Amino acid sequence: MGAGDLKYAVHDTLQLPAPKGDPGKLGELAAAYNSAGSQLDLIEMKVEKVASQHLPDVWTGQVGEKAAEVVKASADDLPRCRDMLGKGRDQLNALATTLREAQALHGQGAAPLSEALKLLHDITVAGAPDLIHWDDDKMHTAHAKAKDGIKSIVDAAVKAESAGRAAARELNALASKALAARFKNKGLSAADKLVIVDAALYGNRQYGDILTANDVTRAGQFMDKMTDADRERFHQLLAGTKSPEERAYLMKALAVGHSYDEIKAFDDQIHEHADNPGWLAERISPVQLNSPSAQTAGTGYQGVAWDQGQHSTCVAASTVTARAMVDLLFAFQLTTGGHPGDPKYDNGQAAKDRWDKETNRVYDERGWWHKWADGMYDYESKDVANGEIAAHTGAQYRSVDLDSRDQRQEALAEIEQKLDEGKPIPLSVHGGPLVRPPRPSDDDHRAQGRPAGDLQPLGLHHLGQRSRFRRQPHARRVRRPAPKSKASECPSEALLSAPSTPPSMSDSQLADLDVGVLLRFGLPSPGPHRATLFGDGAVTAATTVDRLGVMPHALVFLGEVVRSGGTRFAAALPEPPPGQAAAVARGWLAAAAMAVGDTAGDRLVARWLNAVAAVLALRVTHREAGS
Repeated sequence: MGAGDLKYAVHDTLQLPAPKGDPGKLGELAAAYNSAGSQLDLIEMKVEKVASQHLPDVWTGQVGEKAAEVVKASADDLPRCRDMLGKGRDQLNALATTLREAQALHGQGAAPLSEALKLLHDITVAGAPDLIHWDDDKMHTAHAKAKDGIKSIVDAAVKAESAGRAAARELNALASKALAARFKNKGLSAADKLVIVDAALYGNRQYGDILTANDVTRAGQFMDKMTDADRERFHQLLAGTKSPEERAYLMKALAVGHSYDEIKAFDDQIHEHADNPGWLAERISPVQLNSPSAQTAGTGYQGVAWDQGQHSTCVAASTVTARAMVDLLFAFQLTTGGHPGDPKYDNGQAAKDRWDKETNRVYDERGWWHKWADGMYDYESKDVANGEIAAHTGAQYRSVDLDSRDQRQEALAEIEQKLDEGKPIPLSVHGGPLVRPPRPSDDDHRAQGRPAGDLQPLGLHHLGQRSRFRRQPHARRVRRPAPKSKASECPSEALLSAPSTPPSMSDSQLADLDVGVLLRFGLPSPGPHRATLFGDGAVTAATTVDRLGVMPHALVFLGEVVRSGGTRFAAALPEPPPGQAAAVARGWLAAAAMAVGDTAGDRLVARWLNAVAAVLALRVTHREAGS
């Protein structure tokens, strides 16, 4: 960059405003959240006292049972409210702190930029070098100061933006859990709403709530659309239920859009078992929509997994499973065939056969031109999602390109919001593992928004599971070449399948892995992405630095630098490890710095460097033993 261009760039950078926001106001709001949480502590103690001492002595019979349900729901809800307020307080405090730091960092950039601008004015005339007053030393000094100042401004903007996105994401997630307030309909009392939204899968909140935010909103809307006669009949149906879980399932059926007669027929089949949460959940929720538990299970029924096997039915299979997640009457039909308790129908293999039949039904909706190729086009995937899923959630699916980082960042907030509401998001993935950017020969695919490789639905993230991907490799088949815009098979991942060990990779395949991409995706995302980072990613990194002559102790030392000084500090070092590996390590650290923003993230980066060092040590030891 010439002196004139640099002068104008410095001038424009000085005009940029500091990150917007008032840390003081955020701190006041956090304090208000804290105060509200403290008040809930007192209320919680009073409710617990009523539940344990007063209520059993005052009311008996059905009235006592209903009252006990309300008190239990209140006792369950108050700690959750307090915890939500505490998490909101922590998010606001963290945002205030980071925003204050970002604004200070922005201010630090002004002095070097002003000095650089003054020096550049001395040696330029308008946008050209001043040949009379030109001074190489001034130019070099101006360039260095401009670089420092611009870095401060950019770092401040990135810091503030990242903190704002993180806070918005978490606060939106907390807001989505305020379910009772979403019941804006006629007829249900506050106590009824509280008891219904308190119902959990298997009677245990570890497995998630029965109702999602979208269920609650739509149930209220459908109840308001009922005639007075149907609304009264539905209230009587709710009043005759045996358990909060039964009531919640009936409300969920209403949210899906089923009629009163359909819901009544469904209740007739489950009412006998309504006081058995496990029986209900197994047959009505074979796919867990909202599980905060770290324990995961395969999709299926009574030990028989729902998977497509060797067939090219990725889109259809994942769509049918997604519908089972949102439409409980459909799921109940899949698991029991409409005959709960009858071993002829209510068994794992029969359920798998029905799932296969539904998968083939959706798959057979393809056009006649598929006679010459397997799979489904993108527009067909969107159409079946709108027909099978959106019709039961009120959503409308559209295709969104995620080819660039900016596109993914722009879409992420909306995706997470919809997931928090309880709406499944089908995600198409091209190719296999995360690899380097495409070669020039792949540009014709990219121009059409289509990366080279296969297209297949990845899965459905849900509340508490935003970052959890579950892998299941599919059997390979001999297949004919597909058109550029065509999706053939699903080679790498399936919808919510049980975790399994991915196939091993050769050194040449590992060499194609982009460690920087793995760091950006694996550091912020617990689950398979992080497992890949600490597995194949660590092996790739160790192989790379081994070829450059780095010894394990250098990476251990670098990990200690990251742990003590931070990832950004380490990325700015001239030679993180000395020699040819310096540029490689700086690239990794720069990628890691984009994904982490606190000391916990720095510790994770240090752990990864230690993992790379451990793999490197094994390579060195094995090589020395062989020689």
